[in-house]
Amino acid sequence: MSATKIRSENRAEPGWLERFGEYCYKASMPRVVQYFRNEATFEYESMINDLDRDLAPEMEDVIAAQLPVDQGYLLHADRVLLPAMAERLNADLSVAGQATHRQLSGTCQGCTQVGRCWLALRRGTRAAELERFCPNSQQLIALQPAQ
Repeated sequence: MSATKIRSENRAEPGWLERFGEYCYKASMPRVVQYFRNEATFEYESMINDLDRDLAPEMEDVIAAQLPVDQGYLLHADRVLLPAMAERLNADLSVAGQATHRQLSGTCQGCTQVGRCWLALRRGTRAAELERFCPNSQQLIALQPAQ
């Protein structure tokens, strides 16, 4: 076993090289996301519209900050976030009338909290927290099946 490996195993904190590497990784993430968005648009669109796709937390944070710009263009909030939000709040969208569904979709598409919503749904945030910022939450709660 090399001396370097022994030192790194016994060290409580990462060394300067590890910290520098982590800093570079985090600092480059906005550029990586911008590259995907501008040069690999199809892949980026696929990535942001799949709430189950594995992404690094740093990448998720950068994407979430960018989503208000991409809303309606690359992110289809009414087709991705609304059903996921309804599921998390135990709402049954199938019982919503056409007018209600259209209103829910419109609110979702124009929501200013889209980045926060996307991130919360990806990270498994509890329903009580979602209710605090989702403008559709009260209508979705009204669509919960009677118990």
